[in-house]
Amino acid sequence: MTDQISRKRSTPPSWTADLRRAIWCGVGLAVGETLLLLLARTGLMRNETTNNPIVADAGWAGILVGIGGVAWAVLQVSTTRDDTGFRHDRLTTLLALGVLISTAIQLLTMSVWPLVVGDHAAPDTIIATLTSNPQSLAITAGFVVTIQSFGAAVVLALVRIRMPGVLVAVLGLLILLGIGGWQGITVLGSAATPILVAIWVALALAGVLTMMVMATWQGPKRHHTWRRPHRP
Repeated sequence: MTDQISRKRSTPPSWTADLRRAIWCGVGLAVGETLLLLLARTGLMRNETTNNPIVADAGWAGILVGIGGVAWAVLQVSTTRDDTGFRHDRLTTLLALGVLISTAIQLLTMSVWPLVVGDHAAPDTIIATLTSNPQSLAITAGFVVTIQSFGAAVVLALVRIRMPGVLVAVLGLLILLGIGGWQGITVLGSAATPILVAIWVALALAGVLTMMVMATWQGPKRHHTWRRPHRP
């Protein structure tokens, strides 16, 4: 019985199954963020400290999409798998495709956000013009790809690198969560400009490159989790 459990634990799912899992993580986050934005619009959500209602504006939307981007990688961590949820073979292509598909899903659900936010956002902001201004769409896509790809790189380092490097990864994850929320507020509350498009496209490319380098580095067998040898 123990051998069967150990064998099941050491055998990862197929590449396609892992891709489906990454996509479903993206779907769950995108739908969850939209529901939280809708809930804030009803006035039922309140700040626990001040008891003031949380407003469904660019600030709240930015926090949701910024933190959600980091959470996409966190949700894929698995303590029941020897590879901690990030497979050792073809991980680079899996993460790259997963980020692109989940970003597309995020943008699709965000297409209703201008309607949810309504007059709580200035008419020239990115969140208000998300479906009417191609620059707003490009900036938002760049932001989501940036946060998700850097998040995946940091989480992969967190679950694979040994001490004391893991402490640096934890610190990096906390910093990225803060940056994600902060920049989410800034991005969605700003007006779209060609400069912002260039900045977020460049950051997105840098994020994807960092993620791919980390996935390649944390690749094959030398990074497998140590397992206790079988005793007859």
